[in-house]
Amino acid sequence: MIIDDDSVCRRIVSKTLDLAGYDWYEATDGAEGLASATQLEPDLILLDRVMPQMEGIEVLQRLRDHYLTNHIPVIMLTSLDDIDYRVEGLSAGADDYVIKPFDDRDLLARVAAALRRSEQNLDADSLTRLPGNAALRRQLQCRLQDGAGCAVAYIDVDHFKAYVDNYGFEKAAVVIRGVAQIVQLAAKTHGHPDDFIGHIGGDDFLLIAHSATAEIVCQHLLEEFDRSISNYYNATDLASGYIEGSDRYGTARRFPLLSLSIAIIEVPDNCTPDLGEIGSFAGRCKQDIKNNRGPGWKKYAFTANNSSAVRDH
Repeated sequence: MIIDDDSVCRRIVSKTLDLAGYDWYEATDGAEGLASATQLEPDLILLDRVMPQMEGIEVLQRLRDHYLTNHIPVIMLTSLDDIDYRVEGLSAGADDYVIKPFDDRDLLARVAAALRRSEQNLDADSLTRLPGNAALRRQLQCRLQDGAGCAVAYIDVDHFKAYVDNYGFEKAAVVIRGVAQIVQLAAKTHGHPDDFIGHIGGDDFLLIAHSATAEIVCQHLLEEFDRSISNYYNATDLASGYIEGSDRYGTARRFPLLSLSIAIIEVPDNCTPDLGEIGSFAGRCKQDIKNNRGPGWKKYAFTANNSSAVRDH
């Protein structure tokens, strides 16, 4: 993605990228660039340093603050050939700097290097593009270090294996992407701006949210998933309310339609547990839900002795 208010520069950069075989998008100012970046999630952003209304540094900071764009490499384009400007940009999160006017070969070499580093370091899940385990650990560690309490919601898709066995991996991928979109929508609409969503892998997701809004977000998530369930089944299975298959022991049985189970772990203020402790506790909470109840959410309090559920729905 090219974000630059100078039409001549956009034309030169886009032609260079075109000849090198890259697909590209362009935005004419910072606000348009931010909106497009969160929607399109490009592999790399070429960002002008000096723009009206919103400076490139502010755009960069906002990109780094948003969980959908904080992993995208950014190369800043600028005619300001001053070490102070370069240091400011790199300190704000830019991955590289290109001074205008630039040599096409130099620009393409830097683009290729940034993409190569991104591919090596990208923790985001390839299917959902949500941050993965490493990013989740970093985010949770930051919250705990600040002493601020939070709620960690462990989201699991029930009966997913049976669904995969019956409908195949392509349809299963549609389900996973659908859950990812619904979690993002619920958090954006009913949560806090700094809620953090990650994809642990498979059919497991994690939401790091504010304790005051976590239950509301999860309730809307459950309702929206129920409304979307018809997108994932043929008419016969949908009318039956189940699918037929074999369990892990090879026994034939009927499996209910997909649903969500959510364990909400509330971590109080000034609680500084080891991340491994929270992970182990979350795993036990998830298993407790699967063993003892149907779909829905159940809230657990994380304390020194990992106490049991305090509320469920």
